[in-house]
Amino acid sequence: MPPLAGFFAKFFAFSAAVNSGYTGLVVVAVLMSAVSMYYYLKVTVAMYMKPPAPEQSYPAPGAVEAVVFLMAAGVMLAGVFARPILAIAAEASRWF
Repeated sequence: MPPLAGFFAKFFAFSAAVNSGYTGLVVVAVLMSAVSMYYYLKVTVAMYMKPPAPEQSYPAPGAVEAVVFLMAAGVMLAGVFARPILAIAAEASRWF
């Protein structure tokens, strides 16, 4: 999804592949990404849009909720502020 870090990772990988002449491979990769979104959305619908079964409802401790929130915030921030992270990655890649 566009504001997330995974979107930009795929975007830059696909852009590099197109610039290298692998357009056919990128078309297949984009189609497979669309297919994978179908499966990801099925899980999301099952998690958030369907009522839970009474015997399967377990409350999460506060620490678990805090960790999940921090990880989600980190992914969102990595997507929104990708430029500094990419600059660090580019600098690190020059060492090899």
